[in-house]
Amino acid sequence: MKIDLSKSLVHSWVESPDFKLYFYSERDGEKPHGYVEIVINAKYDGDEGDAKGNYRLTVHYTEKPADAVEGNYLKAKGKISCFVE
Repeated sequence: MKIDLSKSLVHSWVESPDFKLYFYSERDGEKPHGYVEIVINAKYDGDEGDAKGNYRLTVHYTEKPADAVEGNYLKAKGKISCFVE
């Protein structure tokens, strides 16, 4: 499965010392409801554009039949290191 987040940047804050990104994308069309949410929070580490922090990923999906009202969740979180130019 490929997720295109190029149009899903909902919020961003890139200003020293903070680096924050929020992506959100819902499934299109006639398929059962689902979404992907990614939150990145980091702080710059030095003058070179390096940032270190954490991420949180949530994937929500409902399966047929639609009697699973709450749906299913996949959640992950961890440390992240990134570079900003």
